[in-house]
Amino acid sequence: MATEYELSHRADIYVDASHYTHANSVIEADNGDLISAFQYSTAHSGGDGKIKSAISSNGGKSWVAGNDAQDLLSLTPTAYQSLNPLLCKAPNGDVLCFGSTRGRYDNSATPGIYVTKSIDNGATWSNVGWLNPSDPSKWFAVQASSGFNIGSDMYAVIGTDDTVWPNSTTILIKSTDNGATWSIYSTIHSGSSPGLSYGQVLAMPTGGYCVVMMDYTNNKNYVIYSDDLLTWGTPEECTIPGGGTHFWACDGSVASGTLFLHGRYVNGTDYFVSICTSQDGKVWSDYKVIEDIGALENGYTSSLVLGNNQLLVTYSTDEYNTATDLRSILIDTIIGNENTNMTGVNMEV
Repeated sequence: MATEYELSHRADIYVDASHYTHANSVIEADNGDLISAFQYSTAHSGGDGKIKSAISSNGGKSWVAGNDAQDLLSLTPTAYQSLNPLLCKAPNGDVLCFGSTRGRYDNSATPGIYVTKSIDNGATWSNVGWLNPSDPSKWFAVQASSGFNIGSDMYAVIGTDDTVWPNSTTILIKSTDNGATWSIYSTIHSGSSPGLSYGQVLAMPTGGYCVVMMDYTNNKNYVIYSDDLLTWGTPEECTIPGGGTHFWACDGSVASGTLFLHGRYVNGTDYFVSICTSQDGKVWSDYKVIEDIGALENGYTSSLVLGNNQLLVTYSTDEYNTATDLRSILIDTIIGNENTNMTGVNMEV
């Protein structure tokens, strides 16, 4: 049976006529507030980039800009530009923000992932340090919009080896101490056949896990399966609905036993922030446009499952190197074939 959507409420998270918002991340804090983190710069590769944040205290109906989640300029005035953020919440309630420091754009600095932390539900932030203190550039970029927890363990998807991007190795890292230290848990994908990047790990309705990733070279999506997060299978090409070729930087969530995939949907030279559903991660259906962004190029998304089968999707409406808006949409979903058996896994996605 089909999944029906009702786009119930759209809101601006951050609007600035002079800055570029690009990638974003959203999570729910322990006090119930929603926290959005996003790139804030004059251009995609500008050296002035930082990560800013906004908070919603009414379930995504409105947003208030908060303190900077991360400003690397205060640490190294000209060397770094923060780009893609990744938010994750520790079991003790601390909120961590990973920020890719993409110095590779102008070769002025070694890229890496820098971490900041909030202990007050996103109201204020403090510097933690490099995600990989011994070799910061080895873990060079976040590869998903948010982290996830299973029990007291934290996980995040990142990329290694900047020199071969976008064919860099994608790994799953794990923390057992509320994000104080991280180690490699497994390798999700490596190599150029196909070369894959960016994907959110999702719990499968029938058990196990999957991650849907983007082949930047050939404009396709692939799904990779795992039974235990330790061993990952061979990439399998996805069937994308609606006549388009692929989702760029696809993201996803799980609600009522259904996988939701969303991102910048590409159909020729037209771009849409769109959503569709799947039961197996490979065949996708129930395609619906969230917003037609026309010639605008990006449309990175992040999402959060709220109560009553409601899905919050945050997204940018940006063109490369152009000032843009960051928005959120509340989506009421009516699941035609409900399956709430999530195999007993407490997985926050």
